[in-house]
Amino acid sequence: FTAEVLEGGRIRFRDTMYESLSGAAVAAIQSTGFMGGKVTANGWTWWKFVDKETGEEKVVDSFDKIDHS
Repeated sequence: FTAEVLEGGRIRFRDTMYESLSGAAVAAIQSTGFMGGKVTANGWTWWKFVDKETGEEKVVDSFDKIDHS
C-alpha cells in the first residue's frame, strides 16, 4: 500500500484523507476485504518507508531516530 503524508500531518490513502497514520492503516487493512471483526492498527509501526540513504525499508516509528542532517 502507498499513502502520502501531507503538509499539516494529514494522510492521503486512496484519495481519502485521514487525520492519523492509524486511521489510514485501518482503511488499508479493510480495503483487503478483511472480515475478522473490529480492525485496529498502530500506524506508526504498520506503515513503512524506504530510507533514501541506505535503501532499507523501515517503520515510520523509526523516522525520528534517523540522522536527517
